[in-house]
This record gives sequence, structure tokens and C-alpha cells, in this order.
Amino acid sequence: MSPTNRFHADPSVGFAPLCSLSGDIGPGIRATFRRLLDRLPPWAEVFQAGRMIGRAGGTEALRVVIRRLRPEAIPSLLAGEMEPEALDGALVSILPLAGQLRVAGGELALSIDLTAMGISPRVGIEINGDTRFHMGRPGNWPRLLGVMCEAQAAHPQLIERVLRAVGRHRLFARIPAAALLVGISHAKLLPTAAGPAAKIYLGARLWHGIAAGRDDDAK
Repeated sequence: MSPTNRFHADPSVGFAPLCSLSGDIGPGIRATFRRLLDRLPPWAEVFQAGRMIGRAGGTEALRVVIRRLRPEAIPSLLAGEMEPEALDGALVSILPLAGQLRVAGGELALSIDLTAMGISPRVGIEINGDTRFHMGRPGNWPRLLGVMCEAQAAHPQLIERVLRAVGRHRLFARIPAAALLVGISHAKLLPTAAGPAAKIYLGARLWHGIAAGRDDDAK
């Protein structure tokens, strides 16, 4: 597979709406971004690029998420753009677990912050469930979350609560069809001094009704 999105065809097109929302992206960050594009393996692509405007200093860096990236390609991609000690610390902490999750069926995406000086030490690896995932269904998340628990990246009791939240939740007793569908959007591995730590992101959407005969499908 080869990249098809507009960031690869013309990065300035993708930057235009970001600049209108959060100010111009300086030449230093643009240069870091172009070097990153040149270093991407043939199968990888920039999936998202944006600014964390809700955080202090969030407009001073460009958050980039790269998908279709194999774990073994990450070290060489980041080398030369991060301080060696910061790079080694991040990868030693999260890369082995990311590899286990990929074997267990998780899809990986690299989350990094680009600055004028290169890539920030703030590195994360996003984990996505299987392509059959639908909001309100667990998909293969019980298996992936189990791997995280075994690696002590997530607490078993908290994972149990997360999985209990997944599903269809009725909103009104008199309107059985109206429901809130809750599912797991993705997880993220972050390096800490104690080892990898997982963040779990939930998503929800309003379900107004269910076609006759398909009610059990949404449970």
C-alpha cells in the first residue's frame, strides 16, 4: 500500500486549515515535517496532524499520528530527530508491549509532537481494535486490554469497569429504542519511569432506533 492523503501530495494544503485555526506553522516545524515525510517507510502515512490547542504550549508543536507503521520501523524513523537518551527511554518502555499488541490483533499508530528542533520526547503509540469494531460492541478489545494488564500497563479493575461501560445503554424507560452506544475508540501507550502506561479513550453516540429484527445485533 502507498500513501494517498493530501499531506503527502502537498503538505501546505493540509496545513492551511490548521493555520487559520491556531496561527501560522513556522518554517522550523514545516522543515521537521518534510524530513519526517522523507523518512517514512513506503507503507506508512500521516493519518492526522493538528495542534493540541487545549493544552499549555499546545500551539508550539504539531501533533502528528502515523498509521500503517510496523514496530520495527519506529526506531529508525525517530533516530536523528530526538535526543538519543529520550529516544532510548521511550522505546525501551513502550515498543515491546506495542509489538505484543500487534500480534494480538491491534493496529498501531505512532503519535509524536513536531517542533522546530525535531521530535519532542513526548512519544506515544496508539492502539486500535479490529476493523469489525462498531460502537457499542467490544470487538477484540478484551484480548488487547488483557495483554495490557499482563504487562502492568493498565489496572485489571479499571479495565473491568471500562468493558462494563461498553454496550447499549437505554436512555428512557418509555422509549426502548433510544439508547447511548458506548465503545472504545482507541488506547494509547505512554512511557513512564515505571514502565508503559495505557490510556483508554471511550466514544459514544446516540442511537435513535433499531430496525426490526436487528435489536440483538446492537447489544
